[in-house]
Amino acid sequence: MYDSYIKNYLIFLYKNQKKLNISLIIICFLKALYNFTYLERFDLEEIFNGAYCIIKNDGGVIYNVFKKYCYMKCLYLETSLHKSRDIGACGGVRLGSGSIYFNGINSETYDLLLGLDKNGDTWFQFEKSRIDTIYNSFIHINFMFVYLLGKFINCSENIGPFGYSKNTSKNPLILKFR
Repeated sequence: MYDSYIKNYLIFLYKNQKKLNISLIIICFLKALYNFTYLERFDLEEIFNGAYCIIKNDGGVIYNVFKKYCYMKCLYLETSLHKSRDIGACGGVRLGSGSIYFNGINSETYDLLLGLDKNGDTWFQFEKSRIDTIYNSFIHINFMFVYLLGKFINCSENIGPFGYSKNTSKNPLILKFR
């Protein structure tokens, strides 16, 4: 069943795209999640809080559609802590640009990381900051150390644009492909 909250949210983003400086690619990505998975409001909140998500049984369709819009192909353990089966981007790809708006809050530095899991399905995660400038890279590294420290003391959470999520790569949020 389609969630009317998400439908209205997507309409709002599209109508306010220029005013809020929201990337059309990100709107299309969210619309793809809405159209091709069983996405619910709770899932969307977790996603924007940094949940590591897998689109179960999509065979990499979502990844293959959106990877061409990336600003960076990632190397595992250099620009990403996540592995991807894509040989050309073994740490996934980064798509963050513009702003993202959710629950009355605007994030101008978020990032969207996408890749392929070991089964060839799409994984993705919205992160607190991108690595497109030296300043943003510095901020990203600080959040990465917070994440790694949490992992070391066994209470790690991903850090997203609007909060924290316990859905890490060891406990992913699974979205079923339609």
